[in-house]
Amino acid sequence: MKTPISSTLLDSLKIGVALLLLGAAIILVVAIAVDLLTKKPKYPTADQSDPVNRTPPGPVNAGGAVANLTAKQLIAEFEASQVVAQQQYKGLAIKVRGQITGTGVDLMGNPYLVLDYGVQAVFTQRDAKRLQRFQKGETITAQCGNPTGNVYVVLTGCLF
Repeated sequence: MKTPISSTLLDSLKIGVALLLLGAAIILVVAIAVDLLTKKPKYPTADQSDPVNRTPPGPVNAGGAVANLTAKQLIAEFEASQVVAQQQYKGLAIKVRGQITGTGVDLMGNPYLVLDYGVQAVFTQRDAKRLQRFQKGETITAQCGNPTGNVYVVLTGCLF
């Protein structure tokens, strides 16, 4: 003979399972956040470079090669194949020349300049004051590293 489970007990059981799942989700999110915040970057950033000589960000291959591109050329290569472009410029410093179309600050507080065609050149926080002198429409050349791209091509650790 089966004993019927009261609706109150069943509701309590549902609430308990929901709270358990919520707690597990919170723990997972916290673990991921801690992992992301405590990871050291794979490549040195501009903040880790020599503050006097301002060495180029990211890895530079043994030959010290630098890719010189316009923002338009860089975007064209990423539009043709993001995977190929990232592999082609992996380990190289990239000097990108383009016209400033906007500015901003990323989620980590790093200032960036948006160049024509959607290239985003991210600098360090200590460069924020220097970036204030630039105006929309002005053409600059920045040396950056570690290109990535989805909606925009993002270059990190940029220097002037």
